[in-house]
Amino acid sequence: MSIHLRHMHWTLAVALAACSGEIGDPPRVGTPLPGTGQTGQIPNAAPGSLGGPASPTTPTSGSNVPGAAGSGELPAPRLRRLTLSQYQNSIRDLLGVGVDTSMLTAIPPLNGMRAIGASNVALPQRDVEILETLASTASAQAFGDATIRQKLTGCDATQSSCAESFVVSFGQRVFRRPLTDAERTRYLTLLRSATQMSGDGWVALRVVSQALFQSPNFLYRAELGELDPVATPRRSLSSYEIAARLSFFLWNTTPDSALLGAADSGMLTKPAGFGTQVVRLLGDARATEAVDDLFDDYLRLDGLDALVKLPEAYPAATATLPAAMKQETLESLRALLWNEGGDFRDVFTTTRTFVNPELAKLYGVKTSAADGFSEVQLPASGPRAGLLTQAGFLALHSHPGRSSPTLRGKFLRENLLCQAIPAPPDNVNTSLPAIPKDAMTARQRLTKHREDPSCSGCHSLMDPLGLALEQFDGIGAFRQTENGQPIDASGELDGQQFSDARSLAEVLAMHPNTADCFVRTVLRYARGALENDTETSLLAAVGGEFQSRGFKLQELLSLVASDPSFRQVGALQ
Repeated sequence: MSIHLRHMHWTLAVALAACSGEIGDPPRVGTPLPGTGQTGQIPNAAPGSLGGPASPTTPTSGSNVPGAAGSGELPAPRLRRLTLSQYQNSIRDLLGVGVDTSMLTAIPPLNGMRAIGASNVALPQRDVEILETLASTASAQAFGDATIRQKLTGCDATQSSCAESFVVSFGQRVFRRPLTDAERTRYLTLLRSATQMSGDGWVALRVVSQALFQSPNFLYRAELGELDPVATPRRSLSSYEIAARLSFFLWNTTPDSALLGAADSGMLTKPAGFGTQVVRLLGDARATEAVDDLFDDYLRLDGLDALVKLPEAYPAATATLPAAMKQETLESLRALLWNEGGDFRDVFTTTRTFVNPELAKLYGVKTSAADGFSEVQLPASGPRAGLLTQAGFLALHSHPGRSSPTLRGKFLRENLLCQAIPAPPDNVNTSLPAIPKDAMTARQRLTKHREDPSCSGCHSLMDPLGLALEQFDGIGAFRQTENGQPIDASGELDGQQFSDARSLAEVLAMHPNTADCFVRTVLRYARGALENDTETSLLAAVGGEFQSRGFKLQELLSLVASDPSFRQVGALQ
């Protein structure tokens, strides 16, 4: 087929889909959301969300603290953009081909998590064009490969009955719900027009596939619900909305045919049928991949993808080190919490980790692997144990040219303990004072900084925790002195004394807020929103069960998914 004809097909797909509001544009305020019967008015929409002015500059941070979601019994109905990993995984599972999402704009975190940011940000205009290219490339690859397309369709697309049947079934999988009558007509019309123009049923399927993947019905997940007469003002998610929420929570990808079949039969609205699917999804290999995404969001490991360190300060900070740091954290968490079903609190105290030769050199340990990663046992009396002493955590919460007790302590308070750190007053200079001759360590400099009353309140919460990690520099290498002076790593956390990073980790592991905060994090990850002030009983119930079941990750995922609130949203406001 000529380049000109290929361009005609692309133009036809875009033109027909765009006429129906399918390409690029998210649903507008007050207009029907395709296939839902609901309008595009999103309650409590923040600037830059689907209910407000579209902008890629949605707020990117915020305290990971309880009680910040406003009033209401449950998070409000919402649309949630697919994250980059969810988009990538969905294309893979639907078409059987990979896509490169590196050019797309990453969803910025809100309240410390991308999962929440995805519920509050519109699609940047620049990404619309990139998504057109990705949809075109992936569809061309799949339907241009005889083996892949035969596996997808199971029939001969040169036969109109085969092609039309596939469009209807594939459209349901892409949109995660059956096509409406209007959508069925639209895409079958597109199929017939493309077939007539090209004379090739496979080319026509490629054109339809490209249009489907540019639709907001694919790029956004609707969690709008239907009025629940029993639990008013709550709204119950539809069977298909439940299937999507469950799949993206436990698999980080689109529902498979079995899960959509359970939705179609109504089994997902019944406790037994829903429980069967939870067990099935947790037993699938895709759940392991989803756990990586959960911890990537929880610990903000995506920051390692763009980590910058000054070479004059850290000559050992090679271009390959950040990726190794990230892999160490994910592999160690996966092994302990998923493969072995370990206690979540052991994340902070374990002396087992995974290193490659580059990390082994940084840690001063031996590895049996000449290349790649292998499990190692850290010295029992050494300075390292658990997450807080991994190079990735330490490097991520440091400056390009030096460590940062304040950044490290802030992350511990906000993200691991869910405790609020107030923002500094607008007129306060947050930079550290110049280093005097008699104050050469970070502890001494921060002590001087806290003499300012406007700084002491916040820094007294952050600095003591971060100073416990000062025996590790800005890339996580161990040191005992700073500028020739010994480092004092002692301190206290909410009345519990510690002497160094390992003893801080032990205090943190047993702190009641640590496990409770993780429960909050998983709940937020699942629902894409902060919990409301009225949900203390839910958090207490799930947290209590998490404890009684040995602080096991798979049990927590099952508890969150199985709670009735997982299948509901709040009232329209």
